[in-house]
Amino acid sequence: MKRTPYTGAKIITADKAHELIKEKGNRWFWAAFIRKTDKKVDGKYIARKGDIRYMCCRTGVKKGLKTANGEGRRYNYTEKRLASVWDRQKGAYRAFGWDNLVYLKIGGKKYVVLTEAARQFCLRNKTHEMAKALKANKVLV
Repeated sequence: MKRTPYTGAKIITADKAHELIKEKGNRWFWAAFIRKTDKKVDGKYIARKGDIRYMCCRTGVKKGLKTANGEGRRYNYTEKRLASVWDRQKGAYRAFGWDNLVYLKIGGKKYVVLTEAARQFCLRNKTHEMAKALKANKVLV
């Protein structure tokens, strides 16, 4: 059997993923989530809404966290169920929605986050490796 990032992953909920990240504190982790927006470069789409984005990130970084007008955040991330993280590859702050999280690797352990967004993604992309992993665990019906 071909090994994938999802091979041997434990299945958890988005709330459990949130707890795990808070529990580990200011540590690097890998997250995969479903994009909420399209990304264009020079008029060409390089990433589409609904695609999976992988990110190596960490919480707890506060240096330079400001909006364009120099103030703090414009809205409460907790109320909108968003995670504010520092993205290692981009070298910038990013946010992802807890309900769009599909994969988490933290502390050397892998987790598939079972959310409605992940389920819908798997149903749309039946050949995707995560869909195969979830089907192998009899999660999708």
